[in-house]
Amino acid sequence: MMKRFIKSSTLCLLLFILLIMSACSNAEDQTSQSSTSEGIDEKPAAAVEQMPKFHSVDLQGNEVDESIFAQADITVVNFWGTYCGPCIDEMPDLAEWNQNLPEGVQIIGIIVDVAGPGEREYQTAKKLVEKTGVNYTNIIAGNQFNHVLENMVGVPTTFFVDSEGKCLCSEMIGADVEGYKKTVESLR
Repeated sequence: MMKRFIKSSTLCLLLFILLIMSACSNAEDQTSQSSTSEGIDEKPAAAVEQMPKFHSVDLQGNEVDESIFAQADITVVNFWGTYCGPCIDEMPDLAEWNQNLPEGVQIIGIIVDVAGPGEREYQTAKKLVEKTGVNYTNIIAGNQFNHVLENMVGVPTTFFVDSEGKCLCSEMIGADVEGYKKTVESLR
């Protein structure tokens, strides 16, 4: 009787873990159908053609707005969540890439599950950024990115925008830093 209980409990736990892992949209294996590292769709996705105007804060408490895009010709905008394993796993690679970005390119992160500095997730995000060695700006999404978030399948999702925040190609869904690099090279 006890063995049956343990087996069924283990099975339920495994199913729960699988469900949680799918919340990240199977990001490890998935890339956008319209934008892959091998074939870049130069047209932006119909739902998100431009990043919104926004006024928010980064994890250091600095005020940030859409003028951040004007700091580079191409901005790699990586939407991520503190609950997403593939998001966290790609952060050290993004930090390394950030050290060697081509001229005129920058990376910013946008944290989708942090509403403000007073929340538990804010502290979690700060710890994750520190632990993974992230050295690029990470912005709290807040409600100002709702249009973008409503049209995303999951995280990580990465957009490539110009100096005015206009999407240069379709977003990439899933963790694929090498694909991001190829996309940036094709857009230059």
